[in-house]
Amino acid sequence: MPPLMHLFGFRFVDADRGSATVEMPATGWLAGAGGTVYGGVLALFADLALDIASTTIIAAPPRARSR
Repeated sequence: MPPLMHLFGFRFVDADRGSATVEMPATGWLAGAGGTVYGGVLALFADLALDIASTTIIAAPPRARSR
């Protein structure tokens, strides 16, 4: 998992074809003065889940064959 997952406390839960489940703690460290989670953190969270989900449907590159 990417180092950012550890820094922000994101946790991979599950992945299936075209979907991913990731959890994030809504700690005060990730929130502004009003107590809501920063939009940038939510965008990073969504990007991470999308990246994991997209890897479940992208075909693996062909392997080079030795002659």
